[in-house]
Amino acid sequence: METARHYYRDNAKIIGLIEELEKSYRPAEVISWCLRSPFPARFLLHALRSHSKAHLNICRFLFVDVSRFFQQQPKRKSGDQVYRGMKLSSELLDKFEANVGQLICTSGFFPCTKSRTNALTVASLPTYRPDLLPVFFKIDCDASAPYTELPIKHSSSVIVFDTCMAFRVAYVHRGQMSIIKLKTAGEAGNKFALDYLEKHKDEKIQSILDELLKPPKTPTPPLPPRIPTPSPPPPPQIPTPSPPLPPQISTPSSPPPPQIPTPLPFQINLPTYETFSGE
Repeated sequence: METARHYYRDNAKIIGLIEELEKSYRPAEVISWCLRSPFPARFLLHALRSHSKAHLNICRFLFVDVSRFFQQQPKRKSGDQVYRGMKLSSELLDKFEANVGQLICTSGFFPCTKSRTNALTVASLPTYRPDLLPVFFKIDCDASAPYTELPIKHSSSVIVFDTCMAFRVAYVHRGQMSIIKLKTAGEAGNKFALDYLEKHKDEKIQSILDELLKPPKTPTPPLPPRIPTPSPPPPPQIPTPSPPLPPQISTPSSPPPPQIPTPLPFQINLPTYETFSGE
């Protein structure tokens, strides 16, 4: 925690929360501690999204305790359905739509609720950002899904999934209130991870972690298509008629004078233009 204290050395409020964490933290309460904002909840979210090794190392003890916490949870006999309301950008909605049927992974705990009404209310709340759209998530949880239920005073309980939980996108319906249905896919996520380790079995664990922690590369946008500019047509060639030859003066013994030809009308070759369009 010394690293975190140094990081927030100019923020008295966060320093106070760090000291409270050091004095009062218990592994059995790890989930409620991880959801405490602004610390450590925001710091955890930043570490997971930035892939910063330094920040992830600060949170290592929390991740270890979270993993143990979910491993110790009793097995459920049946599945359940939970909900989440939030705002998403149109670009992120496009990504969900493009990945229907595929696995996705959350960056964090992805808290939900069993109250459909509460989730719809949260999704409908006004926002200061006009580019964000209301989205209602419906999540089908199978009995093996790693999640827990935390009671909240004066409110419905919060359903918290394990960090980086895997889901499968069932469908996306876009509208005034977009609906995204997810299904927990813990087993499929574990198989994906094991297959990845099998393909890289000759590499050290630290090398694999370093590769996975690299920030995603921003794809280079394609260059705009080149639109050829048609060359201007050449100026029309206007033929200049040759001046008539002077008449020959006839003599009594010479033949009759030849007729003088009349010049032909102008002939202009109209140029042909091609139309070019860029895709």
